[in-house]
Amino acid sequence: MGGGVDWQHIIDYTAMTGSGAASGEPAAESVQRRLGRLAYERVPRPQPFFAASPSGRVAYGETVAAFLVGLPNAALQMAVRCLEVALQEQYQATVRRETDGDLAELIHWAEGHLAARAPLFQRFEALRHLAHRHRSVDEHELLTPLTTIRDVTGLIMEFYPLPDATIVQAIKCPLCGDTHTYSFSRRQYYLGNIVSLHCERSRIAHPWLIDWI
Repeated sequence: MGGGVDWQHIIDYTAMTGSGAASGEPAAESVQRRLGRLAYERVPRPQPFFAASPSGRVAYGETVAAFLVGLPNAALQMAVRCLEVALQEQYQATVRRETDGDLAELIHWAEGHLAARAPLFQRFEALRHLAHRHRSVDEHELLTPLTTIRDVTGLIMEFYPLPDATIVQAIKCPLCGDTHTYSFSRRQYYLGNIVSLHCERSRIAHPWLIDWI
């Protein structure tokens, strides 16, 4: 599939946790099914957030990975953590000091900071409740963490928006080993999408999966 995702590790972990085993679904097909759901949602890759926050990038990658291997509770909790990191980063950039506030306090601050964007508050409210929920999420509720990934990404993009025209990203080529710079349109720059990249050195095109790490 290309990209920097360790697919074998994800598939092996899915098999180990038994996700999809009850229905007799092979681990690889289980991961592929969830990846298809993710791609269908067209969740944009939050590249500006990744560039601004290494810890946020790790949390985001773990959020998506947990969803793909069929661990909905882990995906939900990591999504909440990802939003918390994004709000901490935004607070520090705006107020010029760090905060030890919890997610509820950070959301309260963000609601004031984004006072002109009232529709966003509905997403904040759902995530505030999610942060305090204790019940488990069953396999049949897998769309719940997927929706959460979409909403968390949407909120992150409010703080770290993508460029209006094209997104420029450096990608290491698996063919020649060099790092090339590619431009993507906003329309194609979503998680799980596979695009064809041309290597100028080897003069060969190769597929690249727009990933989350």
